[in-house]
Amino acid sequence: MKIAAWSGPRNLSTAMLYAFGSRTDCAAWDEPFYAPYLTHTGTDHPMTADIQHSHETDPSAIAQACAGAVPLGRAHWYMKHMPHHMLPGFDMNGLTQSTAACLGRNSPSYRRKSVSLVLRESLIFWSNLLCDIRTSSPSSAKGDKDVCPGGTVGSHRGP
Repeated sequence: MKIAAWSGPRNLSTAMLYAFGSRTDCAAWDEPFYAPYLTHTGTDHPMTADIQHSHETDPSAIAQACAGAVPLGRAHWYMKHMPHHMLPGFDMNGLTQSTAACLGRNSPSYRRKSVSLVLRESLIFWSNLLCDIRTSSPSSAKGDKDVCPGGTVGSHRGP
């Protein structure tokens, strides 16, 4: 199984990445579209040059890798993605073979600080780019994450 976890900032996505990555039957990939995002936007983040030097910067090559075999001969692959890293024109076809999970936070401080930005980016992203990717709806006993509804994203299109 390939899992494409879509995350906003400051949530449990990194912990989940490490949890899946520690399993012997699972490969994990942290924000594979980050280097292409930095390259195509010219954004100056810490260690930009190192990231671009050590990671693939071609979004089409990353999409092909996402569509390919699970690394290391493992049974499962957890890929952590950020919607704002997916720029117009980036090839998303490689992700259509993944089960998508949308991770978020449900805390008052988070909502006050960044919900409008994250919500806007997420709505645009889900509405325009992921119409054909299946979604899953795992539950959380603590209620500390919001998960996109089941079915296809296309059946839950925004405005």
